Amino acid sequence: MKLNADGSALVYSTYLGGSKVDMASGIAVDTGGNAYVAGSTDSTDFPTTPGAFRAVPGGGFITKLDPAGSSLVYSTYLNAPIGAIAVDAQGNAYVTGTAGTDFQTTPGSLPAGPRRQLRRFRGEAQSPWFRAGLLHLPRRHE
Repeated sequence: MKLNADGSALVYSTYLGGSKVDMASGIAVDTGGNAYVAGSTDSTDFPTTPGAFRAVPGGGFITKLDPAGSSLVYSTYLNAPIGAIAVDAQGNAYVTGTAGTDFQTTPGSLPAGPRRQLRRFRGEAQSPWFRAGLLHLPRRHE
């Protein structure tokens, strides 16, 4: 749900999720007004976009909504629940949360720990490029 600047009117309100339990745990907005929502899901039918980083259900998700809240710029599963999200000035999304032993890491990342993760997503969350413990997904020009 998005309210106008003084909270007097609804700009948009929409549903996001599948047929089971889905819980958003974080939201961030970039300079263009796109909303990034991250959290956990038990749904096998959570909406994903073509070319998603991960199309297989895995416990977490990250979704980027356009400024009108009417379409998904990207939406992908992640293999662990997400606890928080932040977006930088270039539109890169950073998520953190709980990770298990099957958490995907990158060469040169921090030592393995059973309950921590940090990932970086850029652009449309496709074509992973790995670097120093952060998952970086190249941005497509919109």
